[in-house]
Amino acid sequence: QQIDTEMIFLREAKHKRPQELESDRRRLQEKKKVLEGTVQEMKRLRMDSDRRELDLKKNEGEVVKIQIALNQAKTNQEYQIHKDQIARLKGDNSKIEEEVLKKLGEIDGLAQAKKDGEAELKAFEVEFKSREEELKKILQGLEGQLAALSQRRAAAIRDIPADYLQLYERVLARLKDTALVRVENKVCQGCFMSVNPQKVNTIMIGRELVQCGNCLRILYLD
Repeated sequence: QQIDTEMIFLREAKHKRPQELESDRRRLQEKKKVLEGTVQEMKRLRMDSDRRELDLKKNEGEVVKIQIALNQAKTNQEYQIHKDQIARLKGDNSKIEEEVLKKLGEIDGLAQAKKDGEAELKAFEVEFKSREEELKKILQGLEGQLAALSQRRAAAIRDIPADYLQLYERVLARLKDTALVRVENKVCQGCFMSVNPQKVNTIMIGRELVQCGNCLRILYLD
């Protein structure tokens, strides 16, 4: 029972220790996601800026064409129409230039955020890798302890009657913690229910295993 108690504890530790890294693993993925979002936003802004600069060049080309037409205008009405077109295009270009400058400023800000994010991510990855290596060593240590206990257990069960061992292991598998508990003041120390005097006498005689009527653990007396 003492060996099994140690093994249960070690198996539980082996199961739970990797979970300690799950929070950091999620944080690592979140940092990667944020960084990727920054990169994608920079690409989007760059594409928008390039598109608007093409619009700007297109408008500038139109202004040149209309300026030529303006110089060749034969009537005041035709002259005024071309002049209004040029004014509208230049007004549009002014807005486009402001928009492009704004986007370029946003790109610069995101570039700095990307640089900071990459540095933070790299530092976190180094720390996470270190913790992973530490955890790996801990798990290897637990595996070694479990292997040693398994050998001790194999030696310990050699002289136990097969039917007794089968009962013990069945109770242990069912309860997941202890299959063997003492009786103290006629009370089972596993479930703290009373044990009748007949069972106590049977335990004292020592010719057979006695189980608690409530939790089914195997009972013994100090």
